[in-house]
Amino acid sequence: SALLSMKRPEEALRLCERAIQLKSDFPEAYNNLGGALRRLGRYTEAVGAIENALRLRPDYAAAYSNLANILLGNNQTAEAITYCDEAIALDPQLVEAHEQRGGALVKLGRPDEAVPSLVRVLELAPDFDYAAGALAGARMACCDWADYEASRDRIVAGVEAGKAVVQPFTLL
Repeated sequence: SALLSMKRPEEALRLCERAIQLKSDFPEAYNNLGGALRRLGRYTEAVGAIENALRLRPDYAAAYSNLANILLGNNQTAEAITYCDEAIALDPQLVEAHEQRGGALVKLGRPDEAVPSLVRVLELAPDFDYAAGALAGARMACCDWADYEASRDRIVAGVEAGKAVVQPFTLL
């Protein structure tokens, strides 16, 4: 997982495969393997790795979220929402699943349904990258101006502080 965040998926892949050789019933290794394979664009193999993690541990919320992320990267947006919902049902505090769900709903042209998920992201993790901008964009897309000033102020303050609060040019 740390190697993936450092953008070293090949090394992560090797270490996950080695961990699985040493302990074949290690769901976290399969989950991380899926993430590495996704980063390398090997989506079918990534799905298989996550499915192995879920066979070993059916209540593994992070694996459902990882599977949703893989499906989103493969433009299987509607199916990804199902896995986001499963992850959230298992772990309502899993920020990534709420963020993925909100983004998927926006992508499907359902910003009104995305707003509660994106609000939840900011409740759980106020500095979650790009969440403030995603929420503002979803609200604007459904003409919800009730929180406009607070959203604008949050985004401006975040940009001034050097935080990743909005994707460049998305709100212009």
